[in-house]
Amino acid sequence: MYAVGYIVSFLWFEIRSVGADIVDFFGTDVLSSELFGFLIGIVVDSFTNMVKALMWPVYIIQINPMYGGIALVLAFAIFPKYLKKPLEQKLFGDRQAEE
Repeated sequence: MYAVGYIVSFLWFEIRSVGADIVDFFGTDVLSSELFGFLIGIVVDSFTNMVKALMWPVYIIQINPMYGGIALVLAFAIFPKYLKKPLEQKLFGDRQAEE
């Protein structure tokens, strides 16, 4: 469950960050010295997004502490029982049958 939340959060933060970077980048001269700064910025933003994605349960609780906490407890209880096996079969299919 935590890994699924991490992936969704990371993709969300990364898409928002890269989208904003692309808009900023094309607003400047592409061949200028800002290209190096742009690339460094993408790396830093990606690392920041990775750290933020690791903390995805905090964002859920910040939305509404009581209901966010309840939703997380329910999600962590329901996911392994009902969603984990179908998700693993869909993602890994044949590889799990070999083990």
